[in-house]
Amino acid sequence: TAFVGEDAYLFIEEYLKTRKDDDPSSPLFMTTHGKPCSREQIYKCLSHKQKEIGIATGPHALRHTAISEVSNKYGAAMARDFANHKSLQITNRYAHTTEEQRSNAVNSLHWGSGRP
Repeated sequence: TAFVGEDAYLFIEEYLKTRKDDDPSSPLFMTTHGKPCSREQIYKCLSHKQKEIGIATGPHALRHTAISEVSNKYGAAMARDFANHKSLQITNRYAHTTEEQRSNAVNSLHWGSGRP
């Protein structure tokens, strides 16, 4: 099961309003010729946008980002379940933290901040 944030549905609704094809059984992403987009076409479009905004490219980079965010906010067990992994070892390959996050974590500790 893939989870989609509720806000994404608003963007999808707006996108669907721009399409000429209003058949609900049509694929979500279609070419300008009305054919389903291939995996390679979606990857190419996504990669182009990711480069444009300066982030790692490829759809799997988005998976790494999502799993890392869930792990940072809700913990490793939630990230494991979110990713539908069987073990935390697999999830740990995806969950990453930044130097800033690690610094914020230690500074949020009573003894790490230098404050009483």
